Amino acid sequence: MGILAFVLIVATAATALPLIAFKQLCAFATKTSAVAFKGFSITPNFESLDCSVVALAPGQALDITDKITLEGFDRLESSEQLLIATVSINDDPNLLEWMESSSDDFTHMRTWKSLYGDLSSEELLQYAASQMTSSQDRATLAALNYLGLQVAKSTGVGFSNILPDTPASGVLRVGDVIIAVDDQPITTVQSLIEAMEGRKSGTTVVLTLRRYELDGNASEAETTGNNDSSATEADTGDFTERKERIVLSPHPDHGQGFIGISGLHEILDRKSLPFEIDIDIGSIGGPSAGLLFTLALIDFLTPGRLAGDLVVAATGTISIDGTVGPVGSIQQKTIAARDWGADIFIVPDDLQAEALLAAGSMPVIGISTLEEAIQALGQQGGDIDDLKLSASLHKQMSQE
Repeated sequence: MGILAFVLIVATAATALPLIAFKQLCAFATKTSAVAFKGFSITPNFESLDCSVVALAPGQALDITDKITLEGFDRLESSEQLLIATVSINDDPNLLEWMESSSDDFTHMRTWKSLYGDLSSEELLQYAASQMTSSQDRATLAALNYLGLQVAKSTGVGFSNILPDTPASGVLRVGDVIIAVDDQPITTVQSLIEAMEGRKSGTTVVLTLRRYELDGNASEAETTGNNDSSATEADTGDFTERKERIVLSPHPDHGQGFIGISGLHEILDRKSLPFEIDIDIGSIGGPSAGLLFTLALIDFLTPGRLAGDLVVAATGTISIDGTVGPVGSIQQKTIAARDWGADIFIVPDDLQAEALLAAGSMPVIGISTLEEAIQALGQQGGDIDDLKLSASLHKQMSQE
C-alpha cells in the first residue's frame, strides 16, 4: 500500500469515526475488550455501559389551537397560542453526539432499559399512543367537570401489569379493582399513591378488591391507556368483592413498600357526550399534555380567551378531579417552550425549581391543580371571569 493511500484511509477513518453509531462501536468494544470497557463512561449522564443508548434532548413546541376539532359544537374564540413542549428522542446516537452530551447539561444519555424496560420499539410506540389517547380522554372529562358537568366519576383503581416475584404475583389478577387500602377508600390513582406513601417494606396491608362480572364471567376491562393516570370504563354488570392481605416488598428503585403492580388506571363510571372531540397532533405520544388539553378545551367551550394575548406552554398529567401530576424530562421541555416563543410555562409545582434552571428569562409558574393553572392565567391577563358552558349546551349535556 502506498503512503498516499494509507494517509487517505486514516483520514477517512478519522472523519467517519465520530459518525459511527454508538451502538455499533459499543458492541465492538464490549466483544473485543470487555474488561477494559467494563463500566467505562465519558459522560456524567451515561448510567452504565449498555449499548442500547437513548439520547433525550429538547424538542419542539407545537401550537394545538388548530389541532382540536369539536364535532357537533361550534367552538368559541380561542387563545393566541397554546404550546405543547416535546422531547427529542434519538435511540441511535452516533459517537460524536454521545461525546458532546458530556458538555451539554440538557442532553441526557440513558439506557433503553432504564427508560422503557423490556418494551420493544414497536411496543413503545403503541404504549405512547395509548397514553396520549388516554390523556385526551381525561382532559375532556376534567374540563367538563371543571365547568360544572360531572360526566364521569372514578370508582377505583385498576392495573394492567403484575410484576413477577412480587407480593401481588399469584394473589391479584388483572381485572381486579382496588377500592380500599386498610378500609381507606380508594377512588383515584392519587388516592392510592397517598394511601401507600410512607409504608415500609415488610408492612402488611389489606386490599379491598372489586371484580366486575359480565355474563357470569370475570371481566378484565380494557383500559384506554397503560400510564399511571389512565382511565377505564367500569362494567355496569354485577361484581364481587374480596379482601387480600399483602406483605409489601421493597420497591426496586427507592426501597419503600411495594405491591408489585404497574399500569395504574382509574375505573370510570361515565355518561356519553353530545359532541365528539378530536385532537390530532401527529406522532407525539405520552400523557404529559393532559393539562394543556384541558386548558384548551375549557378555552374553546367558554367565552373569551383563557390565555389572553399570551403564548402559553404547559405540561403535566391531568386527573378528572383536576389534579396535575408530574412529567419527565422537564428541562428539555422547558427549553423547547422557551426557544419556540412561549411567554410563560406552566408546570407541576414539584418541577418548577428544576424547570427554572433551563428557562432563561421565561417565567415558569408551578401549580398542582387545574384551578391553580386557571388562576395563574387570570393573573397574567387571561379571561377567566366567565368560564361556563352556554345554557343550551349545559341543558343538552345534563340530559345525556
